[in-house]
Amino acid sequence: MEVSAVSERAPARSLAAFAGVFASALFAFLAVGSVLPALPRFVHGPLHAGDVWVGVVTGAFAFTAVVARPVAGRIADKRGRRAVVVGGCVLVAIAGGLYFVPAGVPGLIVARLVLGIGEGSVFTAGATWVIDLAPADRRGRMIGLYGLAVIVNAAALLWAAGVAMRLRTMQAGPIMQMPVFLVLFFAPVYVPLSLLEGWIHGVATINPLTRVLEAGRSFVAGSPAEVAAAYAVALGLIAFFALWALRGLRSAEGAG
Repeated sequence: MEVSAVSERAPARSLAAFAGVFASALFAFLAVGSVLPALPRFVHGPLHAGDVWVGVVTGAFAFTAVVARPVAGRIADKRGRRAVVVGGCVLVAIAGGLYFVPAGVPGLIVARLVLGIGEGSVFTAGATWVIDLAPADRRGRMIGLYGLAVIVNAAALLWAAGVAMRLRTMQAGPIMQMPVFLVLFFAPVYVPLSLLEGWIHGVATINPLTRVLEAGRSFVAGSPAEVAAAYAVALGLIAFFALWALRGLRSAEGAG
């Protein structure tokens, strides 16, 4: 009976760890992207710095993220994935607190550098942890699910950046969120597409995000389906919203 109880708790622990890895990655990416619309105006405005410093502050995290990833991978192999993910989340939180330190442009650069180390650690250890949690015959599927989530997250970031560059106000937040909520409302988020009925089934069928959700659900279920369509939709969203964000940037430059 004790062996049976232990075996029943093991899948629950794995599921909790699996959800925690995805939640950690989500909040780490949000920490990187959520301040991007405000940083250029803050550096230009209250800090009275030029365009070069805007670029340095905005992109500083990328340098430490690239450097941190191979280092985080080696530490994760020696110390374990959990320690690196938790450490990365702590660094991301510290970076958020450093934004409030009135240290001018150098303070922002330090905050972004710390953020890059945290994001790189969470991404690297999280990706390998997902693979460790999956059964050997499903590890390729978990890599596919994780990669799909990263691509969709990048598309959402580009959408938000385009809105921010066009409106250039903090009140743009609800406008960024509302279309996302609407798209998810008309998609099979909680149940498979086959269980929907009536007009909502018709709308969900033509909703491009449905392919992504169905593929993600099939990855978790262990029988991948519509993977090519899902990746095509996700990459198409990247291309479309990259153009959207670029035109938004040009609009912001034209407005001065």
